[in-house]
Amino acid sequence: MLWHGCPECGHLPKTNGAWWAAKLAANAARDRRADAVLTGLGWRVLRFWEHEDPDGVADAVCAALDR
Repeated sequence: MLWHGCPECGHLPKTNGAWWAAKLAANAARDRRADAVLTGLGWRVLRFWEHEDPDGVADAVCAALDR
C-alpha cells in the first residue's frame, strides 16, 4: 500500500503506519464498491491521480468515449 495509492510517487507515512494502511485499504475498498455500483448502472468509471498530466487525462477520456 502506498501513501495515496499512487504506485509512482506514493509511500506509507511512518507515523501511525497501521492506521494509515487500514484507512487507505478501506478507501480503496470503498472506491471499488462505488465502481461496481456505477458500472451496474451503465456508467464507465475512469480514475486519475491529481498529479497526472492533464493532456494525458483528456486523451484517456476521449479514447474511452470513442470505444
